[in-house]
Amino acid sequence: MIITGSALAGLGAMSMLAAGITWLTAWGNSSRLECDEFDAPDYEACCPDGYCVKGTSGGDAYESTRDLSAASQVLVAIAFPMMGAGVSLAILGAGVRGGGDRKTATIKATPSGLVLEGTF
Repeated sequence: MIITGSALAGLGAMSMLAAGITWLTAWGNSSRLECDEFDAPDYEACCPDGYCVKGTSGGDAYESTRDLSAASQVLVAIAFPMMGAGVSLAILGAGVRGGGDRKTATIKATPSGLVLEGTF
């Protein structure tokens, strides 16, 4: 369970990284929107009601930004549960594995010195 949990948490973290890269790409595309009538950097002002002229640089950047934004949201929605499940499995696996083999160590101070006792 520890290996499976670690692998699942790692895949979740990689999905989170991919979501971040996708979001940064969407942000970069949104800064390239060209507004003829408006001088605003956001795509809602450039393309009112979500309608842009397809084939123009503003329309293509709007479509690309919207698609990349949706992809980023899907990746985040997958990554968080995957990471949570992976960490949970790793914790549960560590608890199950160490259930019967208790290792204890005790240090006692006696008049003759320190004594180390325990089961290993």
